[in-house]
Amino acid sequence: MIATGLLVGVDAGGTKMRAAIADPHGRLIAHRESFGVNAAVEGADEAAARIAALLTPALHGRQPAALVAGIAGAWSPRLAGAVAAGLRRATGARRVRVLNDGVAMLEAWAPGEAAVLVAAGTGSLVLGRAAGGRLVRVDGWGPLAGDAGSGYWLGRAAAEAALRAHDGRGRPTAFTRAVLRALRLAHPGDDIHRLYADAAPQRRLSALAPLVLAHARRGDAVARALVHRGGQALVESARTAVRRLGVPRVRLFPVGGLLAPTSPLGAPLRRWARAARGRVLLQQGPVIPEAAALALAGRLAGSPGGMEAAVARLARSQPRRIGARPPDVGLPETERANPATAGFSRLSARGMVRAMSREDARVAPAVARLLPVIARAVTLAERALRRGGRLIYVGAGTSGRLGVLDASEARPTFGVPRTTVVGVLAGGRRALDRGVERAEDRGAAGAGAVRRLRVGARDCVVGLSVSGGAPFVLAAIAAARRRGAATIGITCNPGSRLARAVRVALVPRVGPEAVTGSSRLKAGTAQKMILNMLSTCAFARTGRIEGNLMVHVMPVNVKLRDRAARIVAARLGLAVPEARRRLVRTGWRMDRVLAS
Repeated sequence: MIATGLLVGVDAGGTKMRAAIADPHGRLIAHRESFGVNAAVEGADEAAARIAALLTPALHGRQPAALVAGIAGAWSPRLAGAVAAGLRRATGARRVRVLNDGVAMLEAWAPGEAAVLVAAGTGSLVLGRAAGGRLVRVDGWGPLAGDAGSGYWLGRAAAEAALRAHDGRGRPTAFTRAVLRALRLAHPGDDIHRLYADAAPQRRLSALAPLVLAHARRGDAVARALVHRGGQALVESARTAVRRLGVPRVRLFPVGGLLAPTSPLGAPLRRWARAARGRVLLQQGPVIPEAAALALAGRLAGSPGGMEAAVARLARSQPRRIGARPPDVGLPETERANPATAGFSRLSARGMVRAMSREDARVAPAVARLLPVIARAVTLAERALRRGGRLIYVGAGTSGRLGVLDASEARPTFGVPRTTVVGVLAGGRRALDRGVERAEDRGAAGAGAVRRLRVGARDCVVGLSVSGGAPFVLAAIAAARRRGAATIGITCNPGSRLARAVRVALVPRVGPEAVTGSSRLKAGTAQKMILNMLSTCAFARTGRIEGNLMVHVMPVNVKLRDRAARIVAARLGLAVPEARRRLVRTGWRMDRVLAS
């Protein structure tokens, strides 16, 4: 049987994804590249949606005869089947097969013979396949428990070596200084928090790998030692795979950006293969993962040799990068497109909520990394309240509304006057339930609000701006500083003007939103968490909470009166009905009852 439709091969790694599309005669029609996806981490729906987003523009409405996708993390048959079902629905492909990306390469390039694949990119994996199809896996356990010799492994080792050189445990070299510059750790004692505040530390450390390799080529002793250790780790994994296969001879396929033919990281692997004297046959020339998937697509469609011309052309082709330089380069993090949710609108309802839940899971850790700095902000707010000053929130849009919300809760929760916590929103009250055109752009209005409130040295002013660049907020903070007030900034973009303008900057790194630019999502959640901590802890420190009880709550409804009666009963050892009677006699003044 000969294929009569388009054939599609996809290789989706954790960092990048490539697709090749050919016609039944082996002519290459499209070669595309985009952001990667890991099916085990990001789920079947997201993997299928991201692959479909890359393929759809190139297919022009045509339904492939066969589609094979090798995907990072697609180890389980259940997961692979779910991705295949999603791709079948999205592309209309008649035959779809999904398998692990490493397995796809071994099956395509070494059918019927023993082979070992050594992959080193952001992560690392060694995979062996016997002639009968039996697989052995060595490492590939991820950044927390393995991936020796990977880009992340090299980057982490480089950061450790640079900091050892800085504090005197190691020898400083041009390489260690370059690493500190790359990590923006000019003064590690003051700047180390930047590394831990990063929303994607694995990607940031992996990005150091080219720097490590470049300095190793120049002869830097520290860099060369790291590269040698990484290469030896890969050799150890490869040797283990060969031993577990139990065969006298194997083909060796080094793949990944870090194992290019001239890469110093691959040098120990090449030496080991040569020393094996014919027992380990090193694959010469480039190994193109998407070509492997395309070859398998040809077999799936009944044209086992029909893809040879397309595969040969792929060796000379440069894929067209989709989003190679996205239009959001240089924008604040929260305004950038999130590659993990590029296919959001194509997901099922369950897929959408899973994608949002995965993104939301980044918020609490991002806030937790700031706890020592949040404690400093609490101290500033507490000091202002003890001096008879105010806690004043100034913000625009969602940020400003969150500030107004927290301010409005202060009186009923802590029993303080309405003027103790003030929320200032760009655009005024009417901006609470609607957008007010250019309100956040009016710096003069922000400064004017500070003047009208007669902000002084006893006050603490908190600027709220996700981007950290709202003129209304920046002008208000500048005016508050001139008047001697303590200043705090809550922004989700490091290095922003707001972060630089305040005494204490709180910068949760939550990364791009699930829906591009919709800062009411993760960024808003992070700001709300910090505001909860700031006001609750400051008022607890000034005696408005005893233990964990709101002893100054204002009982303005049935629910709160029931709560007040329970609090009084617990504090004074009374029955709840007696506590209620005492509260009624004092006009529901908890402070008077508790003081009696």
